Amino acid sequence: MQLREHSVYYRASTYEDLLDNAKILAIVDELEALLGDWFVASQDLGRARQRPGLPRAGRVVLEESCGRGLHLGTRVKLLGGPPEAPTNGPSLELNAGGHPYSGRFVTSLDLRVPSSRFEELDFLEQYVRWVESSAASVAPFMAHCHDTDDTAIQNLGSRALLRSGFGIEVEEEVDLLSNPGLEVSRGEFRYLASWLMIIGEPMIEQLGRQGLEAFESAQLVPEDRFLIRLYDSPLDCDKPESRERQRRVREVLRFDAIARENGWAWGYWDRKKRS
Repeated sequence: MQLREHSVYYRASTYEDLLDNAKILAIVDELEALLGDWFVASQDLGRARQRPGLPRAGRVVLEESCGRGLHLGTRVKLLGGPPEAPTNGPSLELNAGGHPYSGRFVTSLDLRVPSSRFEELDFLEQYVRWVESSAASVAPFMAHCHDTDDTAIQNLGSRALLRSGFGIEVEEEVDLLSNPGLEVSRGEFRYLASWLMIIGEPMIEQLGRQGLEAFESAQLVPEDRFLIRLYDSPLDCDKPESRERQRRVREVLRFDAIARENGWAWGYWDRKKRS
C-alpha cells in the first residue's frame, strides 16, 4: 500500500462564498497562469455515498454554479495535466457549505501541486507570491501550505501504516503530541505549523495580534492578514532547523493552548462521548 502523494498541499478557508460571487473563476485563471497548465477536467464530488461524477471538460461544473446564491453543499474538483491522464497533474478542490461542527458557512480551497515543481526556484518564488496575493482574492481567515506526505506522517500514530504506507520503520510507540507538524482541528479552525501560513480574522484575535506582529517570520500582507514563511522551500521540511522553527511557532503563537481553550468546537462524536 502506497500512501505517498509527492505533492505540496495548499488549503485556504474563507467565510466568503467564492461560487456565488464568481471569484473562483478568477482564482482558477490565476492558478492556470501560475502552473502553466490547464485544469482539463472537473468532477462533482457532492453526491453522498456514490463514486465521484465522471470528469467533465474544464471548469463546467464551476461555471454552472456561479451566481446562484448561497451554496449549502457544493464539492467540485478540477484536474490538471494531460487530457489522457489528468489525475497525474495538479488538482484544485472546492468545498462550500455550512461547517458540520460550527454551523458557520465556510468555503475551502485545496490545491495540490506535484512536489517536483518546487525544485524549480523560479516556480517556488512565483508560488509564494501567489499565496501572498491570495490574501486579497480568497480573503482567508486561515491558509496553510506544506508537503502533503510530511504532514500526513507527522499526524499518523500507527506504526503499521507508517511502515506500509510511507516506508518508515518506527520501533517505539508514536508520540503524536511531540511532533512539531501536529495538526489540531477545532470546528473550522486548524492549528498547524507549516511551511507557509496566512492568518486572518478571527484567527488573529485568537492568536493575538501583538504576538504575530512580534514574531520574526510574520509579515503583513493585503487585507490585513499575516504571512509566515518558516523556511525556504516545502522540500526542506525534514531538516532539523525546519523542525525547530515549527516548534517555535507552535510555542510562540500558543497553538496547543488555544486548541485546548477551544474544546467546545470538538467534533460531534467527541462531544457525544463527553455529554
